[in-house]
Amino acid sequence: MITSHSHRRLDRDQIRADMSQAVDAYVQIPPARETARLTTRLTRHLTSLIRMTERQAAACAPGSVDRFMRQASLERARAALAERPERDPQSAAAHVLTLYWALLQLVDYLREPT
Repeated sequence: MITSHSHRRLDRDQIRADMSQAVDAYVQIPPARETARLTTRLTRHLTSLIRMTERQAAACAPGSVDRFMRQASLERARAALAERPERDPQSAAAHVLTLYWALLQLVDYLREPT
């Protein structure tokens, strides 16, 4: 599981599993409280990926395409985190899908393990 501590490694398998659950939640639309647990996990993943991507963007050359792409993805991820869904199951499921798409954009910046 990904925690807010920056010294912990990002767990690719857990991120993929939670992203798969996000799509399932959107398709099946379970009760909002069940979706809330998934939202919490996705938020943790996204927060960790935002921090990692911020560090990567800072290391990129100013004005480079890599920096621009990371900055654009960061803006979309922050916007997804800022959203507050209604309390109904459909809104909760839609929010989970929004977090999923933000994660999908940032997970591409994870470096392959060596």
